[in-house]
Amino acid sequence: MSRSRLACLALVIIGLVAGCQKQSDVVRGARDKVLTMSLSDDAATLDPALATSSYTNKILQALFEGLVSISNDGKTILPGVAEKWEISNDGKSYTFHLRSNARWSNGDPITARDFVFSFRRIFNPKLGSETAASGFAIRGAEDAITGRNLDTSNIGVAAPDDSTFVITLAHPAAYFLEALVQAPFYPVQEKVVTQFHGMEQRGSAWTRPENMISNGPFKLKTWIGNQLIEVVKNEQYWDAEHVSLKAIRFLPIEDELSEEHAFRAGQVHITSKFPPDKAANYLAEHPGELHLPAFLRSDYITFNVHRAPFDNPLVRRAFSLAIDRDRLISAVLKNVAGPTHSLTRDGAGGYHPPQSSACRFDPAEAKRLLAQAGYNDVNKLPHIEFMLNGPQGYTLKIGEVLQEMWAQNLGIHVAVLPVEFKIYLDSLRTKQFQVLLDDWIYSWDDALDPLQLASTGNPNNDAGYSNPQYDRIFRDAETSSDRAQREHDFDEMENIVAQEVPYAPLFARLNDHLVHPLVVGWDDNLVDVTNWKQISLREP
Repeated sequence: MSRSRLACLALVIIGLVAGCQKQSDVVRGARDKVLTMSLSDDAATLDPALATSSYTNKILQALFEGLVSISNDGKTILPGVAEKWEISNDGKSYTFHLRSNARWSNGDPITARDFVFSFRRIFNPKLGSETAASGFAIRGAEDAITGRNLDTSNIGVAAPDDSTFVITLAHPAAYFLEALVQAPFYPVQEKVVTQFHGMEQRGSAWTRPENMISNGPFKLKTWIGNQLIEVVKNEQYWDAEHVSLKAIRFLPIEDELSEEHAFRAGQVHITSKFPPDKAANYLAEHPGELHLPAFLRSDYITFNVHRAPFDNPLVRRAFSLAIDRDRLISAVLKNVAGPTHSLTRDGAGGYHPPQSSACRFDPAEAKRLLAQAGYNDVNKLPHIEFMLNGPQGYTLKIGEVLQEMWAQNLGIHVAVLPVEFKIYLDSLRTKQFQVLLDDWIYSWDDALDPLQLASTGNPNNDAGYSNPQYDRIFRDAETSSDRAQREHDFDEMENIVAQEVPYAPLFARLNDHLVHPLVVGWDDNLVDVTNWKQISLREP
């Protein structure tokens, strides 16, 4: 999720961190093998089970490693803590053999029991992991996190011995290895997590630099809120000899214009966002530095279906019909996005969704639906607040353009409410909002991934939407291996979303960021993962 902060503050932070140097930080960093990346979110947490930001995941991908890893092409599954694995003929049992030289950053051996503990923790409903749904194919996992069976020992994970970890699925899932690459399935050390009450407690001190024990190619050295997160090479990592970088410095700069300024000033090697209105200049003058790859992300509006007036699907559909998506792109996101008319991004997993009738621009029909909902006089509507993550950058511009469209096309004043990232995340989790600007970055290349957003009880169902028919179709698609049948199921789910509009699709972004020529091994990919072991800096 992309978020913003005051540009001037960000520049002050950069100056404090970088200091006054005769040579640019990127050149000095290349000589010292220290890479600097700006991130558009400060990390709300470094707990792999609780992180929901794609930017935080960049840090976690350096600190931790799961059973399997993935190449920077975003497709090739690689051995991680497990050096090999077998999958049963029925596709429901995965047996992983852990490498004997896998170590935690404090030198302790990593065992299968660590993974049993970590997986059971993910599905502990008291912890409340929003990303746990990625593992719902595991037997008993969904029952545990939804409270139907609170005994996490019933979850299909086992350790026959210290070097063997077995996962049993409730049904075959072709995407399962890709799911295991994701942050919630990184192992955490039981000793340190329980010492700081992290089994059920959010914000536990086990993630602080002085306490954290991790198992990835890097370990946490510094975490100064809103200023700097620095990770340094982990010499205990089983493949440390192939890790080129000595350190990575992540700078929270939650405004894309400030990120671009820092890049031009030679203060960062890689940015996480880019100002859309500068794309044409970079493409003409610095085409090798601007990266605009496609990636699997959907941007949309989330309506809280339990808060008035959006508890009425007619109102939700009216608000969607009042949006001119082409105008929105032209005004804010030209060169880096295109309008979307479905919850699923076109082409995800080879699927091409139907265009939602609720995503067309039709102000007259929008007004008719409002009147049908009992709001012929829009002054009868309650006060409406449109929540945004952050007060700066194109996120704010999007909010202001949508505010103008709703005023012009519906006669409704909607208050734009920018909030800090941590408040935004907490509002999502507790459903303390009416309507907000939201996004979803896919964990794997399959249309089912974004469609989980409307599944009852799914931790990522921020709208709070529930429809038994939708749930039945979703489960059919989840357990089916027949491509034609799955695509038919996808169509049915998209049509339900188009009628009920818990989410109003807006646009599909490109993954806009800057990469310095000194960076070697960076490979843009559809799922926006970074294997930091494959990244290096060449001598200037």
